[in-house]
Amino acid sequence: MNIKLKIVFCFIVITGCTALTVSAGSPRYYSPLSLTTVLPMFLVYSTGISGVALSFIAAIPNALVFLISTLSLAEQDSKLTKPFIIFCAIIILLSIAFFVVSFSYGVTYQGFSHTVLMCIFSGAFITAIFAAFKFNNQKPNINNALAFRVFFFSWVGWVSFPWLGEMI
Repeated sequence: MNIKLKIVFCFIVITGCTALTVSAGSPRYYSPLSLTTVLPMFLVYSTGISGVALSFIAAIPNALVFLISTLSLAEQDSKLTKPFIIFCAIIILLSIAFFVVSFSYGVTYQGFSHTVLMCIFSGAFITAIFAAFKFNNQKPNINNALAFRVFFFSWVGWVSFPWLGEMI
């Protein structure tokens, strides 16, 4: 399959995964209300758009950043750049710090099982991101670099900074 078609397919997958985070309207196991999607949702909500359209529109910023990160892939460059790796590492570290700081709030307001499940989902994604990073460093190719980006942006959009506090 052509790399540009793969990127478009991955864009659609990331948009859907990101839209899923706000699909229930309140924190659920499948809809953790990730901060990275909730903030754009609040901006769009003020326009009067609601429902499924709101979820997908709020997912667009994350998917667009994914597209920007794949510009080098479209030119057949499978190397992950240092600035992009540093950006990813900072987001991962901030997410881990977020979980550490907000764990007690999550247990109080969302329940122990919900909070632990969010940690497990996030940990599984972070593990997949590291595995994709390792595979791309060992055997650099476009598919490995694309897998890294898909895992990273799906995680950022869906569960990287889930809502773990009181409802607004």
